Amino acid sequence: MFSNPADPLRARLADPQALAGLLPWVVESLSIARGQMLVDQVTKTVQSNDWNNLLIVIVEKAVANGSSSPHFVILQAAIAQINPSLANSNAGEMRHRTATVLYAGRAPRRGVGDPDLEELCQATSLLSSTLDTELSVRGVQFVQWPRDPSNATPMRIETAENVLRNDLDCDSLSFVEKRGDLSSVGRDSWPELLGFQSLATLCYMRCDLKEASGGGQVRHPQDCLQMVPVSHAMTERPRFESLVERTYVHTLDCPLLSQFQTTAATLDGYRASPVFSPDLWFEAELVPATTVGCLVLARHGKRYLDDRESSACETASESVQVAASCRVLEVVYMGVVPEHRGRGFGAQLVRHTIELAREAGCESVILAVDSKNSPARASYEAAGFVPVLLEEVWGRSCGGQN
Repeated sequence: MFSNPADPLRARLADPQALAGLLPWVVESLSIARGQMLVDQVTKTVQSNDWNNLLIVIVEKAVANGSSSPHFVILQAAIAQINPSLANSNAGEMRHRTATVLYAGRAPRRGVGDPDLEELCQATSLLSSTLDTELSVRGVQFVQWPRDPSNATPMRIETAENVLRNDLDCDSLSFVEKRGDLSSVGRDSWPELLGFQSLATLCYMRCDLKEASGGGQVRHPQDCLQMVPVSHAMTERPRFESLVERTYVHTLDCPLLSQFQTTAATLDGYRASPVFSPDLWFEAELVPATTVGCLVLARHGKRYLDDRESSACETASESVQVAASCRVLEVVYMGVVPEHRGRGFGAQLVRHTIELAREAGCESVILAVDSKNSPARASYEAAGFVPVLLEEVWGRSCGGQN
């Protein structure tokens, strides 16, 4: 029997060895692309031995097995990765910490019977509160959850609505409708149940540089932009933050994100990324010096010389420069201030990116754009970008932060 029959559920942190049992059914519930992303994230953690930043929360149910000690069966699980962050100059503490949920949901039932509604509510509440607490004590202020679109694949691990329709009887369904916490669940409602808010559906796009058109021509010669490198000195950062904030005004790209993160936190996240490329941050200016926007890029993957390129290099420095180039260039952020929109500056920023990518010997350029941002998508498509992946992004604050 249970030591406390009234409370047969418990939540706990699992050690890394638990991944061997969790990953098979976690990946099975995801699309091929999303499953590969999760495996890649875990592989990087294994290779770097950075287990301190991987959080595994499981909710278990005690099941009587005839002995004095009950057997615990996993009901739900969540896996979260704490993202790289910058340290404050004083005390070395981390600032603007964020995390990414890699997975959260139900485990396959293994001989424990169908869950009743009360157990489902308790387990989900326990998973949510434990995840929030554990992230908060690690200094995380904001957590995002990138997911497959709800119609991407039939989920093998049932969503809340499927549980209600398939596992519970009519009386239970009627009981759910009276409960505030589950009264408005959708077909794929794990994010809502865990307190997340929908932020955007992102469209990932890729441009093969062999086919890229370059983004069109400058409409008027006087509108030709000059790209000015950004200084990352602490004294200069407020100025660039102010520019980025101006590009956020009436933005069509993830406008809800500003509810959860300041501009400074977002830029710190870019700087803390493993692919941070400080020489590829630019302010876009007209002549005379009128700033109209900004461009933040990042390199992915080194590209090494083949025999033909190696023999073509006349100096050692030229060889090093080519060898240090990259296979893929990412548009991390691009924005134009409101008063200068509609003049083709976005297309110029795209063209500048493609030119830089070609100079670096890249094979492609990648970016993500809010699927509702039709003007930006049209500009990218005109330059040769094609959609490759859709992703829903959800977010929430941690520890009661606004």
